[in-house]
Amino acid sequence: MLGFLSRTGVINMHLGGGRTWTKPGRFSGTAETGGAIFRNYDWDGNIKLVGDLQLRLRAAHNYYWLNWNVAYNPWTVNNRRTRGGPLTLHPSRVPVRLRCR
Repeated sequence: MLGFLSRTGVINMHLGGGRTWTKPGRFSGTAETGGAIFRNYDWDGNIKLVGDLQLRLRAAHNYYWLNWNVAYNPWTVNNRRTRGGPLTLHPSRVPVRLRCR
């Protein structure tokens, strides 16, 4: 059997926490909030990814829900874009995701 490994040479760190409210309230059935900070290094000690993540979830009594995530990633370097060549800059970004059902 042939295997496939998508990422190697990455040191990954996360620290996060959150809270869940399971008792139904006036406007929602349940709610969640959470946050995390994270950082990835390559074997040479270059910071590949660093950021802050915030998430929220609200579920209504009729089982519809609304979820949003916001993160911040500052400028970092990337050694995979050139497949072992020179380091390239990875620009900062603020990814935002909104989902509902």
